[in-house]
Amino acid sequence: MKTLSKEQVLRINCPGFGISSTIKPGQTKPLSQFDVAVINPVSILHLFDEQSDILRQIEVLQVDGMTSYKADDDLIQSISNDLNSVKDELDNFINKGGLLIYFLAPPFSIINGSINLDNYSWLNKWVPDKSHNSDSRNMSATIRGKVIEPTNAGEESPFYEFFKLPNLEWSTIIRVDNLSEGYTPLATAGSNKCTSAWLDTKTNGGGIVFLPFPFEARYEEALEECIQKWWSSRKKGKKKAEETSFAKEDVSNQSSFSNLLNNIAPNMPINKKSSPQSLPNTELTDGLNIDFGQNPEPNTLLSESITASYGNGQSPAEDLMKKMENKVSNMIVPDWCEKYSFEELDQLRSRLSDLNEEVRQAQIRITDLSKQIESMEDIKNALVSADGKYLSEACTRVFELLGWQVTKAGLEAQNIDEFWLLDSDKIEAIVQTVYTQTQARPSELAKLAASVSSYWGTHEIEPKGVLIVSTWADRPPASRNEDDFSESMNEFAQRKGLSLLTTSQLLWIYTDLTTNNADKDAIRRNILSNNGCFNAYPTSLNKTDKIKGAEKKIEEKKVEETPAQASTGYGTTKSWFND
Repeated sequence: MKTLSKEQVLRINCPGFGISSTIKPGQTKPLSQFDVAVINPVSILHLFDEQSDILRQIEVLQVDGMTSYKADDDLIQSISNDLNSVKDELDNFINKGGLLIYFLAPPFSIINGSINLDNYSWLNKWVPDKSHNSDSRNMSATIRGKVIEPTNAGEESPFYEFFKLPNLEWSTIIRVDNLSEGYTPLATAGSNKCTSAWLDTKTNGGGIVFLPFPFEARYEEALEECIQKWWSSRKKGKKKAEETSFAKEDVSNQSSFSNLLNNIAPNMPINKKSSPQSLPNTELTDGLNIDFGQNPEPNTLLSESITASYGNGQSPAEDLMKKMENKVSNMIVPDWCEKYSFEELDQLRSRLSDLNEEVRQAQIRITDLSKQIESMEDIKNALVSADGKYLSEACTRVFELLGWQVTKAGLEAQNIDEFWLLDSDKIEAIVQTVYTQTQARPSELAKLAASVSSYWGTHEIEPKGVLIVSTWADRPPASRNEDDFSESMNEFAQRKGLSLLTTSQLLWIYTDLTTNNADKDAIRRNILSNNGCFNAYPTSLNKTDKIKGAEKKIEEKKVEETPAQASTGYGTTKSWFND
């Protein structure tokens, strides 16, 4: 069965499988053009705006346990206007059978005067708790936990595997008796404490599911599988409904044909050769406008006329034979006869079972390979040509694959292209990403050095500074012939202990990790210990240069390393671009 494509999935404040966007009337696609919407409602502003500074301020307030943010008049009026403009979009999306995935975030309000907009205001009548007043949500905003117990409904849900994720947490609950009408608990955190709920909207297989918040990137693969399971069950349900509808229509057609036949000629034999004496009366034939021609067979012609009006391409006789065959296939068979078999029949069953298993395994491999191709395509496109958040998100995915926790930079950085790499809550590196259509500029490196110094001045800890640059980004690979960094930048980075990487090197690291099972710990150590230009991976996007660069690096390793050092696995032919 065809899987759901990423173009059918809208992601709001939740990067992953699908199209990432915000809700902007007149600027983004209407919600009804998608089949699935995944919403991460940290606050209502996270859904309707991309003002990074304010969003970070809100996130800091939430860490401190605050539940509201006072917005200026223009901002809150803008959000209110956007809400009014798209108030029908969600209803249209639900009514067409869409799936809304909404993470159950703690209530957080954007307020100004009498206007109070929380992260559930957009849902209108679809809110999960009985309170329709955002001033008093019937859900907790101050507790969190890891106890997630699927209910019977949750075990049968397409989202059951999501509830089994290790270290999955929840940060708010709704008491079962406070759930809005129609919602069914899928998971609880003990008696009467709902952490996930489902609403069957009764329209084309659609529904709304609330999942435990917060959502993390490591949960993405499981979430995507759950979405595909829902999509598969939805398509099966619609197909079954169509078959049921067709069966009812067929019965109705048969009944209509019988009535028509009885009304026209109740005693007339159909499809039987007639003698001239058996001609129908002229009133009947004149009324039907039947021309008997030179070989009048009125009953046959009448049958053909009725068959044509019956519309299924079968004569009544053929239809009768089909009914008789159905009766034979539905005959009552004794239990002993059902259990009886013989060698040839058992062999056929065994062959069918083997073929079905081969098909199942092939489908699994096809799905896995399709996901791998799609993921690598996304990473490739973002690292080679993208700017802004797409470039930053792609870099983040590579560093997460290397085992780091990635978090946005603190408020002191005020830089959307900066993030931190942590290991067990300890910051190890400050990373800045840069997009340029030329060679990297010294000013970008100076900005990174300043950020590292600023962190040291505040925390007395000096993390590694890593500059990731997408150079010559408007050119195809064959035209990227100049150096990515000047010699002076390389020398400055070496003196300051900063590491210079290109996005093409991140692409080869990602490829090495996903296809060659490279040693991620060794790569991490190499990045953190490197000063100046990073030489462990080629900077070229040209395939031939990439292979030559890898071979050259391997030769250098053979000369520089002792046998014990070379045995780490990193830099060996096992993980170096073996085409």
